[in-house]
Amino acid sequence: MMRLNISHIGKSSRSFSTSHYRKPSILISGAGPSGLVCALTLKKRGIDANIVDLAPNTQHHRGVGIVLQPNATQVLKNLGIFPAIHAAGQPLLGERVVDRIGGNLTFNSPYRSVQGVDETGDHIIGIDKQTLCQILSEGLSVRRQTGIVNIHKTNVAGEMGYKVALKKSLNSETYNILIGADSISSKVRSELFEENAANITYPGWGVAYVKMPRPTQFDANNWLHVWARGRRLVVVPVDKENVFAWTSYRSKVPVQQIVTGEKPVETIAHHFSSMENPFAKAVASEIGTAILGRVWFPAEVTMKAYTSSHAALIGDAAFAMAPYMLQGVGLGVESGYLLGSLIANAYEKGETYESALEKYNEMMIARVKIVRTESNVMGSRLENMGDNRLTAGYRKLMLNMSPPGKKAQDYLNGNPLTP
Repeated sequence: MMRLNISHIGKSSRSFSTSHYRKPSILISGAGPSGLVCALTLKKRGIDANIVDLAPNTQHHRGVGIVLQPNATQVLKNLGIFPAIHAAGQPLLGERVVDRIGGNLTFNSPYRSVQGVDETGDHIIGIDKQTLCQILSEGLSVRRQTGIVNIHKTNVAGEMGYKVALKKSLNSETYNILIGADSISSKVRSELFEENAANITYPGWGVAYVKMPRPTQFDANNWLHVWARGRRLVVVPVDKENVFAWTSYRSKVPVQQIVTGEKPVETIAHHFSSMENPFAKAVASEIGTAILGRVWFPAEVTMKAYTSSHAALIGDAAFAMAPYMLQGVGLGVESGYLLGSLIANAYEKGETYESALEKYNEMMIARVKIVRTESNVMGSRLENMGDNRLTAGYRKLMLNMSPPGKKAQDYLNGNPLTP
């Protein structure tokens, strides 16, 4: 497992002025967690990036309940914004994984048993994406309802750069570096990564989620997994009063079709009520209090490289993956922080930005490979085992003994990727 010293992050390694080095002009497409973390990392180091996003405001970000694990919370601590996130979200001490029958406990992973994690809840935070993006965007200027129309390569002050046409902008704008943080349908990727085209696959999962008041049966200090063959139910506390309840399930409908007949409340009520344990039935009985919801088909993005010339991809634009380890946002936060730190280092040291992007690509490719492999193997073991009491003990044994299970614990102990 890759572990790197992070004590120096956020501190300039130079003892002399950088004023004679030209600051990079940077455009970040996408104001989700990865794009905002990248912009905030650069801003902390004296570099202002332009940020554009098609959404009209942060209310658009209605993603499922997010679990920020230690690799992500350490980044947020480094950036000085963890106290606000800790106050807005729900500190979590552990995870409960139960069987579909009778609420059998098949795997218990309290985070206080993880090395370096105490019982104060200062390392794991449940939060909804909307709130997270609101906090991350404070102090940053985001041009809303604005996206990339097309991109052309050009010279910027004698160096490689890009001329970018933006929606709602009369004139093209030029930048040294383009960063695609614009999710699975990334415009930066489709315009500039033709020779390294993304392999986008749909694992065949349908996902429905709702935000709702926390049922009284649920412990606010833990998040819950209910695993069954072909189905997965998750409840994540995201603040002092609310949870996100969501279900992922094998879909018989081709993912290319729009599923107009499915509704999130009805879908979750059906899936949770069919489970014979009190946790699932509690959600089903109170689903009528849901605040918002959505049904969609997640996709996985696999690429051979996350950089192309002076362009880079972060977050889901580069490596969207199945959420078995709930590390999608965590890795996105890492990637934004790593890329921003490397660009800032290059500016401070007078190094080329090409070298910064090359280092980012090398480090992030290795990190994603580890997590994706662990996540998929763990998910396969959980999903494909039986749903009865006889297999509960065997499933727990396999989880605890399997390399993915051990590496998952190592990963939670690990530091975020930093130069």
